[in-house]
Amino acid sequence: MDKIIAMMVGRELTNRFPEKTNTPKNVILEVKHLTALNQPSIEDITFDLRAGEILGVAGLVGSRRTDIVETVRGARMQPRTNPASR
Repeated sequence: MDKIIAMMVGRELTNRFPEKTNTPKNVILEVKHLTALNQPSIEDITFDLRAGEILGVAGLVGSRRTDIVETVRGARMQPRTNPASR
């Protein structure tokens, strides 16, 4: 279990509260102006995900979490505008 946790946080857990450097890393996912044609709740979403960050999508049952993730991966993406992701 400790190995899995170390892989998730990127370090051993011998020092639970280390000094923080908070140096931003490279952007590994950039989503700009994402809109789903058939899902009106997904409109004009923009975010950057940096190396070392964990992106979580949370919400209650029925809050369209799966729809958001599938739209970001391209499974449901039908742009109304010109979204860009890389």
